[in-house]
Amino acid sequence: MSRRSATSPSAWPSRPLERAAEVCRRAVQRHPDFVAGHYNLGNILRQLDRTAAAVECYEWVIALDGGHAEARTNLGVELQKLGRLDEAAEQCARAIDLRPGLALAHYNLGNIRKQQGRLDAAVACYRRAVELDPGHAQAHNNLGVALAELGDQDGCVQHCQQALALEPGYARCWYNLGNARRAQGQLERAVECYRRAVALDPHYRETHNNLGVVFSELGEPHEALACYRKALLLQPDDAELHMNVAFMQLLLGRFEDGWNEYEWRWRSQKFAPRRYPVPVGRRARARQDPAAAFGAGPGRHPALHPLRRLGPDAGRSRGRDLSEAAVVLARGDRRDRSFRRQGRAAAARRSARPADEPPAIARYDRPAPARADPLFVHRTRASRAIRPRARRAPGPARGHRLAGQSASRRRSPAIDPLARFAALAAIPGVELVSLQWGAGAEQLARADFPITDLGDRIEDFRDLAAAMLALDLVVCCDTAPAHLAGGLGAPVWVALSVAPDWRWLRGRADTPWYPTMRLYRQSATRTWEPVFAEMAADLRALAAAGASP
Repeated sequence: MSRRSATSPSAWPSRPLERAAEVCRRAVQRHPDFVAGHYNLGNILRQLDRTAAAVECYEWVIALDGGHAEARTNLGVELQKLGRLDEAAEQCARAIDLRPGLALAHYNLGNIRKQQGRLDAAVACYRRAVELDPGHAQAHNNLGVALAELGDQDGCVQHCQQALALEPGYARCWYNLGNARRAQGQLERAVECYRRAVALDPHYRETHNNLGVVFSELGEPHEALACYRKALLLQPDDAELHMNVAFMQLLLGRFEDGWNEYEWRWRSQKFAPRRYPVPVGRRARARQDPAAAFGAGPGRHPALHPLRRLGPDAGRSRGRDLSEAAVVLARGDRRDRSFRRQGRAAAARRSARPADEPPAIARYDRPAPARADPLFVHRTRASRAIRPRARRAPGPARGHRLAGQSASRRRSPAIDPLARFAALAAIPGVELVSLQWGAGAEQLARADFPITDLGDRIEDFRDLAAAMLALDLVVCCDTAPAHLAGGLGAPVWVALSVAPDWRWLRGRADTPWYPTMRLYRQSATRTWEPVFAEMAADLRALAAAGASP
């Protein structure tokens, strides 16, 4: 066996990698000090995904030749695969010390630093790599991804475009560029990028999913649904994808299919599963009282929506009003003091045991994985304060919610409250009352129109509810207060983005959930001016007629 056959990688493609590895293996067995043989064997084993064996080969090379920079950087890559990040970084750093101009060593060290969460260090490594090798498309791509994670979307776009100029068929880079365009709010351009990525690599699930997300943000649920279903073909057991399908089905009013898909949430890491002693959603025939237990969950939007149906208007069950059902709020939501019902008909109580062992649920025949909502409202200092203030103006008092605690970008892109509500404040006979508290309340100092601020008198949802009941109209975007006002039966106008939450359905100005609510929707232009102009026109007509909303 000659040394030449083991040192000529150009000869390897003519035979399978396994045979090439065998050639190198025999060479180093005959000549244990054969540095090139160990190095090339390590490279072949890397291609065969035999990481541990490749590590051993590179360690042999370094033992024989401590100045072999390429072996050190390759060893760093293989150690990274094994999760030995500190050792991997050390080897790449040694390679850079030996050969500062080795672009691959800087690139590999950048990958390791990124995995360690040291993004600034990763960016520095990638920048040095592209300085040394401007034609390194992967380094440009990874630099773009790291910059995006640091919030520099423009930098991400720049380097992804450089990578694509070098390698137009780089599917993952088109995907990353799509992510950056989406983060910039350039949704149509994001669609173009994702479509290029799908055409180049139709088997990458995340591209189909993100394309679906962008279509949903563009207000195109049918296209989004098609993308999610393609992603599910690639990974049928992905709970997040099933939930995305569920939301689109619900938005389209396909409730049966939507709720069936939504059951996948219990397999999602975003939902903590709970154990119930009786089947969820099934009535135990041995039970006499129609009691229900509701487990708490993340977020307030869905918390306020379903339990309105427990009110006196929800109907009757076995001859008993559902408002008489006792409600147990499973432990886990520290904000639930706003969600405690008081009164003779029903009592809300919070379980004192861990969430996975709710002791009282054994007495309830219908555990329901809903969430909690304010079922009872006290007359609080907020309501006492607002009543005399709200009637100082001759016209109706108007309550609104500023954007400090607005919904997520997916449901309701940020609304500039001062620019939008000024149109409402200019209507004769209308007095604006701010119900904003906490984050965002500082915006009121910049208001150039009269506004009554109750933020310092509102501490929780009970105070907010009391204030809402004292107003003639609540104006807000798609936030938890919208559900609160609707559940209270207060007149409320809600500004919706072109991609609303599923609860608002599509193409209607009313909602089946809240009879006193009116919906004002964005058009395909995704601008807010027409939405608030329509509100102002309607409010002006009401004020002129002296009518109630």
